[in-house]
Amino acid sequence: MDSFIHKQGGSMSKYRVQGEYTYTVFKIVEADNEEQAKVIAQDSEPLCAWDSIEQDSYFEYVECATKEEA
Repeated sequence: MDSFIHKQGGSMSKYRVQGEYTYTVFKIVEADNEEQAKVIAQDSEPLCAWDSIEQDSYFEYVECATKEEA
């Protein structure tokens, strides 16, 4: 990674780097069946607000880098 570090002094361009990150989350709900459980869990609050995160479930993916026009 050190070989990509730019030494100061030159003119550098700006890049928009886009990526994604995810966690595996879970929530306990009471329901009559699996489909109802999914609906209840999703209707109560968005997944990003759920409390429980599975250990070691973090994942990153850098999709692209696009040069920004001046």
